[in-house]
Order: sequence, then structure tokens, then C-alpha cells
Amino acid sequence: MCQRHDVAQAVVDIEKSLQSLMEQHLESFLGVRFLATEYVTGKAHGCRIDTLGLDDNNCPSSSSTNARCTRMASVRGFITSTD
Repeated sequence: MCQRHDVAQAVVDIEKSLQSLMEQHLESFLGVRFLATEYVTGKAHGCRIDTLGLDDNNCPSSSSTNARCTRMASVRGFITSTD
């Protein structure tokens, strides 16, 4: 049981480290300006955005880092204009 906890904690530590690295270099990696980490969307949605930023069109961009999947997912422009 102790080994499972140690491995789980190691994965969490790796994910936090990877997220921090991505946030430090978000603009050079993805062209997105960093705004916030672990952004809570509020009671209505009950979600948390790992990394929140703005792209070059000032559109919101969120990204999620997951060491278990060894990838970074990025979602851009999730708010559209009503014009």
C-alpha cells in the first residue's frame, strides 16, 4: 500500500513540475500569454482550468498537463464572439 501512495505522489509531483515548466514558457511554446494557474471557474461550472492564457487574438486558451498521458492538451478560443 505504501508503494502505491509513493508512486501516486511521484506522478503528482511530475505533473506539477511539467505544468510549471509549460507555464513558464507558454508564450514561446504555444504563443499564449500566461494568465493563471489552477483557475477555478466558479460554482456554476465547478471546474478547474490547469493553465489559462490568452492567444495573439486575446482569445482565452486553456491547457491541461497530464504526466500519465505524456501529452499536453490545449484548447483555444472556447469563447466565441456574439457579433
